[in-house]
Amino acid sequence: MTRRRITFIFLLALGMIAVILSLLIRFINVDSTTSYSMEIQPIVDRFPRLEKVDQVYWSSNTVGDQSFGPSTYTMQGYVKLNHNVARKFANTYNWNNVTFHPKLQLDHDKATHLWSSSEEFDSYIKPANYVGKFYFDLDHELVYFEVEK
Repeated sequence: MTRRRITFIFLLALGMIAVILSLLIRFINVDSTTSYSMEIQPIVDRFPRLEKVDQVYWSSNTVGDQSFGPSTYTMQGYVKLNHNVARKFANTYNWNNVTFHPKLQLDHDKATHLWSSSEEFDSYIKPANYVGKFYFDLDHELVYFEVEK
């Protein structure tokens, strides 16, 4: 092998290593931001069929780097429904008791929640561009959701 060919192979290998390292750095520095909010309007905007909401506590998280590829937007949270709306939902849908432990915990909430789910309720509440589930504690008029877009 000539000296010129060895130099070319060395530079080519060095360039490939640089590309691989830059890709690894991009993946390591994936944008991940989490925020917690008690603001009602963003929840009502995303899930308007919840109708009247008294309180919310929710978290959102964006994972990914849009400049490099798609990102995922996840949300989880609690929605305290208006009493009349909660009763309407409780009576309109068939609810199945489920064993479920929310990812997002309320530090100040010492109540024992009995979660129920309903495929019909999920279909009604959740827009088509979201994937995930809604759970309902009928006794406490509390909805919990974990969705992603």
